Amino acid sequence: MGEKVLRRGRGYAGIITFFFSRFSTYFKEENLWNIFQRWKRVWSVFLANRRDKTGNRYGFVRFMGVQDAKAIEKQLDICIGNVKMNVNLPKYYKAKVFYKGK
Repeated sequence: MGEKVLRRGRGYAGIITFFFSRFSTYFKEENLWNIFQRWKRVWSVFLANRRDKTGNRYGFVRFMGVQDAKAIEKQLDICIGNVKMNVNLPKYYKAKVFYKGK
């Protein structure tokens, strides 16, 4: 197979969404934006008002200019204090995946 290219609507090539959970209740979107900005250019950060099934807060971060989503996912094994944040690709992602031939 060739290289994956993720496209979502017009003008969204290279933007990928990640799901994250297990972070302090004191963190706000601005704090998480600054943390995620270390890896790639952040498009948006969204924190849900609800909690996941284990009672943890969760949210979504969107990065611009991502070529290899799996590599970024591995790099995003973040520890804040003594807690490891879970960062994954969303289970249900609506983007179309195209393959570039080599």
